[in-house]
Amino acid sequence: MSHFSPHRLKAVRMEHGLSRFKAANAFGVSEGTVLYYELGKCTPSVKSLCRIADYFGVGVEEFFDRDDGHADAA
Repeated sequence: MSHFSPHRLKAVRMEHGLSRFKAANAFGVSEGTVLYYELGKCTPSVKSLCRIADYFGVGVEEFFDRDDGHADAA
């Protein structure tokens, strides 16, 4: 089973040199929502997660970990 990895979201955002403010505008959410995603206080909806993945040009699986803590190879 996989679960959303807030740390992967933050890592990908930072790899792209994107501030939370700019990420929020790109994803169509508030800056606070991006912060909550990255802190693991809430999980993006499927629609938001697809928008985020599309923005970064990656699959949604990029933001999930398997139970063993490794990123899915899917």
